[in-house]
Amino acid sequence: MFRTFATAFMVLALTAPAIAAEPGGTITGTIEGQQVELSISPGQSDYDGNLEQRLITAALMVRGEALAQWDIGTGFISFEAYDLIGAGFAYVEVTFDINDRSPARTYVAEYSAYAEENPLATSVISVAEADNLLTISGRVAGTLTSVERIGLRNPDPDDTLEIDLIFDAVVAHWSRESE
Repeated sequence: MFRTFATAFMVLALTAPAIAAEPGGTITGTIEGQQVELSISPGQSDYDGNLEQRLITAALMVRGEALAQWDIGTGFISFEAYDLIGAGFAYVEVTFDINDRSPARTYVAEYSAYAEENPLATSVISVAEADNLLTISGRVAGTLTSVERIGLRNPDPDDTLEIDLIFDAVVAHWSRESE
């Protein structure tokens, strides 16, 4: 009996990483102090570069019914990183498109490793790459401000969105065939 249990456990342990390495993922945390759980769209999220060469760019498309209470449609977490494992993010942009506004508006905040001040705090929790998949967990927190979607201009300092989100994502490597 012990041998059967041990064999079953080893098979499960060896297949668990393969099962977990499906594109997609979740985002949990708070928006405006309210708990949310959102999904990362696997077909619209990808990355380029690799950890070995140390340069990674990625885009995560965020969706979820929870966004409707803030009249938000789609969100994006996009980042560029040099030496992601050692130094973390170089640039991060978080956007949430606001529904039914004219002109079209979006909530946005950026983080830059080179800026003196950042409205967005970021951190890498874990990262790994295998079989053209990037598995990454991170955190983004801060204040997003409403701006016109085209040109990211005309900010409205009275229309903001507070976020504190942790993302756990698996994204496929970008290729021309995926377009």
